[in-house]
Amino acid sequence: KLPQLNAAEGELKSAQSRLVNAKKLLQYTQLTAPFDGVILTRKVNPGEFIESGQLLFQIIDSLTLDIPVMLNSQQWQQLSPEWRNSSALMSSVNRPLQWQATVQRQGGYIDKETRLRQLYLSYQQTPSQADKLLPGEFVKVSLPGKSYDNLLKLPQSAYTRDQVIWYLNANDELTRYRSKPVFSDTEYFYFTPPAAELN
Repeated sequence: KLPQLNAAEGELKSAQSRLVNAKKLLQYTQLTAPFDGVILTRKVNPGEFIESGQLLFQIIDSLTLDIPVMLNSQQWQQLSPEWRNSSALMSSVNRPLQWQATVQRQGGYIDKETRLRQLYLSYQQTPSQADKLLPGEFVKVSLPGKSYDNLLKLPQSAYTRDQVIWYLNANDELTRYRSKPVFSDTEYFYFTPPAAELN
């Protein structure tokens, strides 16, 4: 029965070869991302045939986050000169959570539509971290700013349209002086105090 044995051995080798090829093809069906992430969009469905180079999904890193902060020219001027690699405090808009990020780099241009400049924060979180910063979450950011001595903090209602501030001098006389704010926030203007000789 030698011819039948040889035929059976040939079929066995062919089956083993097909098995090796099937295992190799099975490995190609397993996709591994180079980092832990969150899938934003999926471009294929289960059972669908795909081609080499076809876009399958979009994924973003969920542990290392780059956070862009948009600043206008006045806000940019108030940044600390040593802002690079300094700490920034991020607070969630919707949750009572805070995180510390690092001010990493600036964008190299001014947006032609908004006229804002970008500053990028870098935040690294661990896989076991309980209160993670979620990609796409809105946050309030506190950045390192310049230091000022001896500024007046006035409500916006105290500043007239013609850039005049009224105040009582040392003799309890109503006096005014013209000034532009050093900077402002949503509620207050901050001014350099008037010199004694200004009326």
